[in-house]
Amino acid sequence: MLVEASLDEIFDVIADIPSYPRFLPWCRSTRILGRDNETRMRVDMRVGKGPVKAGFISDVELDRGKGEIVSRLVSGDLSELESRWTLTPVPRRADGSEFTQIRYAVRYRLRSELLSGVLSSLLDKASQKMVASFAQELRRRQACARL
Repeated sequence: MLVEASLDEIFDVIADIPSYPRFLPWCRSTRILGRDNETRMRVDMRVGKGPVKAGFISDVELDRGKGEIVSRLVSGDLSELESRWTLTPVPRRADGSEFTQIRYAVRYRLRSELLSGVLSSLLDKASQKMVASFAQELRRRQACARL
């Protein structure tokens, strides 16, 4: 997805994990468990829709210089989880506007084969909508900054 924003603007939205429950409908809560510095943190996240709920703890690496945010499962209701955001700046346009290409990839495996059938479609749909939700949050923040 291409968004009208600098890499730093969209990076800041994705790295603002405590704000996720406000704009990601399936995200019930987030909590920063620890932070090494501005490039590493451990996060507890609770997700779900209706009666289906899951929780997990991940280590998140933030590399603004590379335009990457990578999250890896430490423990939780999944047996495997890794997500990667890759942000690529597009050359500035003649009118001065900035654009960034956003790519999101997630790999996961559920512990329960029974739950896997139920949750797989939910997780696939959630990951597809996730980039759009972040772009919408970015637009909201840009609008507030202009006020």
